[in-house]
Amino acid sequence: MNKVDLAVLGFLIRMPMHGYQIAEFFEKRGIEFWIKIKMPSVYKALGRLEEKAHITGKLEIDDCNRARKVYSITDSGRAYFHELLDEIFFCEKFTSPFDFWNAFRFLDGNISKDYFVKLVKHRKKKEEEHHCKMEEKRLMKENQFDANQIPFYLKMLFEHLQSVHQQQSKLLDKLLLAAESPENSKVFNINKNEELK
Repeated sequence: MNKVDLAVLGFLIRMPMHGYQIAEFFEKRGIEFWIKIKMPSVYKALGRLEEKAHITGKLEIDDCNRARKVYSITDSGRAYFHELLDEIFFCEKFTSPFDFWNAFRFLDGNISKDYFVKLVKHRKKKEEEHHCKMEEKRLMKENQFDANQIPFYLKMLFEHLQSVHQQQSKLLDKLLLAAESPENSKVFNINKNEELK
């Protein structure tokens, strides 16, 4: 999955921007920590996306009489953006919470309610499966050693992971409830007929 393309397209789907603006958005929103990207990589991604016709660039003159190339997303770029979202949200293996929640920030106004509900339910299922696997590993560890031989930091880590799982599960349930609320319907793109997995 190409996180750089996802983030660049995620910004351009909101509004046309030039490369420096996109790089600033990466920095202001802390995305460079998720993707580990610098300015040259943003421009490389823009060039690659433009070459594939996922975006188009147009030279514009700003107030200071400087020429800048402003990029807009194309229909094929929107389709590619949704493919990248699908790779994260509907992956058969467990997607790390860090990747999942960072990609989640690009949903706004870009998906239907059905898609949102489907991806949250899928995530809930994957969280449960992952939690069960982790519990099995924890029990194996406990069976290998006397409970007193397990270092305190591992015990604390297991407790923390249990707590994280419970919080994630509660959050996903709240998201499903909130999606049904009429006041939240404006965040969904009801005109889009997305093909659901």
